[in-house]
Amino acid sequence: MELSYRMQILTWLVIYPYLQWIKNPSMEPSIKNVTLVGVRTEVVFLTTIRRVNLV
Repeated sequence: MELSYRMQILTWLVIYPYLQWIKNPSMEPSIKNVTLVGVRTEVVFLTTIRRVNLV
């Protein structure tokens, strides 16, 4: 199961914090359930492209 949220911090920066819960990883009974917490980021370096008419 995964829970995530998208936060637009700036026009060029997006942060995705997330929480994952994995039940019975690797199908091994001796390994307990796993909870993961993380952050993904998205950075936009170029937002517009100029087109030049060479006519």
